[in-house]
Amino acid sequence: MPSRRPHTKSRAGCKRCKEKHIKCDEAQPVCGACARYNVPCVPKPSRSRAKPASSAQSQPSVSPGPIQGAESRSSITVWEFGLLHHWILHVADSFNVSRGFCDAWRNHAIKDAVQHDFFLHMILMLSCLHLALTKSPSFTEAHRAFILEGCSVATARFRIEAGNINDSNCQVVRGFPFLLSIYGFALGQLDCEDKSDEAVLDEMIHILILIKGNSLIRDTTNPWMQLRGLEAWMDEKDVFTNDPNELQSDLDLVRAVGDLERWIDSSDDDLAVKASNTNTVNLFKGALDFHLKLNLRPLAWPNVIQNDYLDLLRQRNPMAMVILAHYAVILGQCSSQWWCSNWGVQLVSVIASLLPEKYTGAMAYPRRMLNLNPDRQ
Repeated sequence: MPSRRPHTKSRAGCKRCKEKHIKCDEAQPVCGACARYNVPCVPKPSRSRAKPASSAQSQPSVSPGPIQGAESRSSITVWEFGLLHHWILHVADSFNVSRGFCDAWRNHAIKDAVQHDFFLHMILMLSCLHLALTKSPSFTEAHRAFILEGCSVATARFRIEAGNINDSNCQVVRGFPFLLSIYGFALGQLDCEDKSDEAVLDEMIHILILIKGNSLIRDTTNPWMQLRGLEAWMDEKDVFTNDPNELQSDLDLVRAVGDLERWIDSSDDDLAVKASNTNTVNLFKGALDFHLKLNLRPLAWPNVIQNDYLDLLRQRNPMAMVILAHYAVILGQCSSQWWCSNWGVQLVSVIASLLPEKYTGAMAYPRRMLNLNPDRQ
């Protein structure tokens, strides 16, 4: 009799997967099954465990404390205050999108963060990552330990809040995916010199999944805000551009991505794979029509990618990787951003090293745009 398979039951899966008796992949903020069927992803409730009370430390050895519920904080530690101060003075402006955008993340975000611990956690996390990636002398081992703890508790709380939208949490639920997206890119820049090519590509796939959930959250919060007459943190002019130079760069990239269709048609892939890659190219071109401001553009295309394309990337399909290399051009345009500084060059270099030589021509545009000559891997 064959031996039993190892136990692989999901321990932190979502409520829907539990009810459907399927294994949840536990992706956050939206698991793969919920994303595929475009339904809210709410974690299954867990039993709370009582913990002995402990006095607050001015600078914790690992983290500033456990994530609370949706209640307001009665106080913050000195260590947390220092990170909030760093966010206000440095991190909010570092996004460099528009004055209104930066003001919203400096003022509205902080006001709401002290009322929602899961949101505060992400702001503290990004402040730590900003200190690390800008090589600040203020960065300490306590900051590194906090980063390495991750944000799974915060994202779990976010998923609960996203399933129960109300006037109090609507804005932070709406803003959390942006923080989570920046977190994904920034974490990938931490200690990046120690990662293999395969690890870099897998990490980018995970980032794409993180960003993919944004559109589901927006579809949930927009109707509520309209119904309740809630004012957004920022105006559309703070997010979208009509700058001729930026629009011209979009047109150049649209043409380059469009040229990939002949490479897809001439590939050895079967018809289903060709159809998936062709659809991805069309979605890519459509995402460029959003005309987001420069430093928000890395968030556009991942919002609309499909699960079958992500599967092709996991399988290392050559044309799927070539399309991703063209997305790296957008990352390269944002190289001045601390959270995105090396992603463009790194991703194109990794993809070029993994592709068969016959795809060299298909990689010409991203290599040229990122100043990578054909001999550089």
